[in-house]
Amino acid sequence: PKRLVTLLPSVFEGRPPVLLFSYTVACGARQRPMSRAEPLGEEVPRLFYSHTEAVHEYNAVINILRQGGLYRVKADCQRWSLLWSKHPSAETLHALRPIQRTNHFPGSWHLGRKDLIWRNISRMQKRFGKAFSIAPSSFVLPKNLVSWEAAKLRQPNSLWIWKPCSQSCGRGIKVLSAAMPQEESRDLGRKRGVVQKYIDPLLLEGYKFDLRIYVVVLSYEPLKVYINDEGLVRRATEKYSSSPDTLGFTNMHLTNYSVNKSSPAFIQPQDGRGPAGEPSAAKKVPEGEEPLAFKWSLAQLRQYFDRKGHSYDAMLSGIKDVVIKTLIAVEGPLQAEWASSLDQPQEGWAAQGASGCNRACCFEMYGFDVIVDSAMKVWLLEVNICPSLSSGSPLDKRIKTKLVADCLTLVGIRPPASVWQHGGTKRKVDGITAEVCAETPGVAPAAYAMTRAALEAR
Repeated sequence: PKRLVTLLPSVFEGRPPVLLFSYTVACGARQRPMSRAEPLGEEVPRLFYSHTEAVHEYNAVINILRQGGLYRVKADCQRWSLLWSKHPSAETLHALRPIQRTNHFPGSWHLGRKDLIWRNISRMQKRFGKAFSIAPSSFVLPKNLVSWEAAKLRQPNSLWIWKPCSQSCGRGIKVLSAAMPQEESRDLGRKRGVVQKYIDPLLLEGYKFDLRIYVVVLSYEPLKVYINDEGLVRRATEKYSSSPDTLGFTNMHLTNYSVNKSSPAFIQPQDGRGPAGEPSAAKKVPEGEEPLAFKWSLAQLRQYFDRKGHSYDAMLSGIKDVVIKTLIAVEGPLQAEWASSLDQPQEGWAAQGASGCNRACCFEMYGFDVIVDSAMKVWLLEVNICPSLSSGSPLDKRIKTKLVADCLTLVGIRPPASVWQHGGTKRKVDGITAEVCAETPGVAPAAYAMTRAALEAR
C-alpha cells in the first residue's frame, strides 16, 4: 500500500503546512493527538528522503521517515525533501533548493570537537567573565601544557581528566591526580587532547552520573533552539570514591555505555508500562528502592530529586543556561563556515546558494552531555553532533524514536504546493488553533534565548 502523509497546518495566515511525523507503535510511546493534523489521501505525489552511507543508519530515523510517508532515494537524484548525511559540502549547499532540508550545519565540529568547543567558551569567558563559567577549567594540550602544570601546583590535591580531541564512547579517557609523576605528565602533554578539572559529582545512591540532553537547533541567527523534555540519566556501575587509588577504575569514573555494558553490575533499563500505557517513569518509585538500571529517564530523575529534597527545576534552569551559552559561543565560527561554504564570506548568515539555499535549509540535533556537581551546579562536559540514536533498550527506543519524530516535525518539511493549494487558495483546516499547534509534544522550547548583542548590552 502507498505510504500516507499527514500535514500540520500553520497557525499563520498564508503559510504552507508541514509534514507531521507520528510516533511508531513499536516504540511504546503514547501517540500525540493526531486530531490536530490533516491526513492526506493516496492521490498525493510521493515525497522522498535520502539517507547516505556516510553516516550510521538508525532504525529510529528510518522507521519515522517511512511512517511519515517518505520514500528513500539516492542523494544524487535531487528529488528528496530531506537529506540525512554528514556535514554538507559546498557543492551540496549550492545545489540545495529552499524547500529542501539537511541535518547538519557546515562547521558544527566547532561544537563537537573537545578542543574547539573549549576555545570558543574560553574566548567568551575572557569577554564576559563568570557569566560563561559553564565548563570545567580546561587546557588544550600540548599547547597549554605549561599552564596546566602551573594549575596543578596551585591545586595539589585536585583531580583531572584527560580526553582525546576527536574520540567518543569513553575511548582514551584517563583520570589523573595533580600529584602524578612529572614524566607521565610530560608524556601526556605531547598528545593532542583536552585536560579538564575533575568535577566533584552529585551522586545517585552513591554512584556518579551524568545527563544526555537532546537539543534541536533550527537556526543560529536568530537563535531557535528546542530542548527535548526527555533525556537519559547514565550512571556508573561502581560506587564512587575520590581516592587516588581508584583513578584507574573506569566503571566508577566514566558513565559511557560502551565502558559499563560489560560490567557484572550493568542492568539494561526495561521501561515497563502501566495500565494506561504510560512509561514506567510515570510510576512512583518505592521509597528507599535502590536504582539498579544503568539508565534512567529524566522523569525518573525528577522523582528521585523530589524524594531527596533536590530542586529538579533549578537543575533544569542550569541546563538551559549551559545550552544557550554554548550555542552563543560557537555562533561566530559557524557563521563564518556557512558564508565561506557559499563563497560569500562577507554575507554571514545572509549568504545564499546558487539554487536558493538559505540558512533555514539546515538543522541539527545535538546530544549535550552535562554533569551536576555536589552543589547542584550544572557543567558542560561535551557536545555530540552525531548523537547515537540506537535503541539498545526499551527506554532508548521510546525516547529516541519520539525525539526523531518531534525533531522532523519541528524542521518543517513542506509538501509540494499542489498538495495544499487549490485554485490559488490555500487550504484551511477547521479545528486547528494556535493553542494546539504552538508546541510539539515532547519538545519544549528553551525558556529564554540570548543573542550575543543582548549579552553585550548587559
